[in-house]
Amino acid sequence: MAALAAEHCTESSTRQMVESLFTEAYPGARMVSSAQDWLLQKMVLSEFEEPIRSRVREWASVKPSELEHSHGHSHGHEPKASALDALRGDHAPRVSPAVIFSIMQGLRMEELACVWRVKGKVDLNHDGKSSPKPFDLVVWMAPSATERGMERDVLSVRGLH
Repeated sequence: MAALAAEHCTESSTRQMVESLFTEAYPGARMVSSAQDWLLQKMVLSEFEEPIRSRVREWASVKPSELEHSHGHSHGHEPKASALDALRGDHAPRVSPAVIFSIMQGLRMEELACVWRVKGKVDLNHDGKSSPKPFDLVVWMAPSATERGMERDVLSVRGLH
């Protein structure tokens, strides 16, 4: 899993992942500037351990009946209450149980996960009028339950109003 994380916890992979987040959350949006123009900063994972643990607890508290109605991302059927909800999508990430165990036990996980801050602009206007919105996004990634790819989760987002 450490090799998988090392392969995907890169600036290039993070740019692609955040671009996918916006595409899934806002299907009609168009990028004002290329993802290459975004500013990315790899953060110190230990500074985000508690917010990550809180997110894992949130996933555990979702009732099974709620999960039945929330597979995949929203495709514009119901507008999300906030940009954070829209970017998080409709399902909890399926992170490797070994990584979840490490997170919840406070074990060292620097080799298993990463946190990135991404700053840039995106146009979320669906009617064709250009209205670039700045954003400041903090996202984390960790190996998936299948250990074939990475799962992602948004910890915070500012801007996009």
